[in-house]
Amino acid sequence: NPAILAGAVFTMGDAYTKENKPEEAIAIYEKAQSVLSDNEDFLNRLANLYNMKMLNDKAAKIYEKLASLRPDNIMYIQMLSNTLNSAGKKDEAAAIWKKLAADKHKDANILSQAANFFSNANDMEQAIGLMEKVVGLDANNMGYTQSLATMYTRAEKADKAEALLKKILETAKDSWLKDWANNELLNIYQKQNKLDELAKTYEADIK
Repeated sequence: NPAILAGAVFTMGDAYTKENKPEEAIAIYEKAQSVLSDNEDFLNRLANLYNMKMLNDKAAKIYEKLASLRPDNIMYIQMLSNTLNSAGKKDEAAAIWKKLAADKHKDANILSQAANFFSNANDMEQAIGLMEKVVGLDANNMGYTQSLATMYTRAEKADKAEALLKKILETAKDSWLKDWANNELLNIYQKQNKLDELAKTYEADIK
């Protein structure tokens, strides 16, 4: 009975984990996985234990399997990418996101996740290219527009950042977002020694 077996495994695995005996917990879940190979909960807990023991290659194989079992769950792609990065396999992690972005080129959510990966990896050219596609797919999502403006600023593309921030000021409904855009504009103008120009703009707005 798979349900009874799973309950027993979880009870023993959790007990070993609480007793700080990860090796014993790993052994239990490995045995269980040999019987119920596609049990998502077993795989998740086993991958977490592998990561705890810095067994990155083994954890990566588990997340790769989970991603194939649940291609709709972007979290498994993120975990696989993080594990590969921890194992020093940054090129493999990047290749996953490049392929995913190519396959899901009309999915704004997945493209934004890929853009964030490349931004964190300081590959701003890739990040900006992907986030521009995201904004093109969903121009009404201010979160995406805000992320793109931030990437422009990080990449020192001041003109593009300024134009997007002004667009946010014109279209955003939330006051906190407008405050953020104003602060970002202030930083850009300060770096360019153009504070007097910005002050004149604000004075005109006040009038």
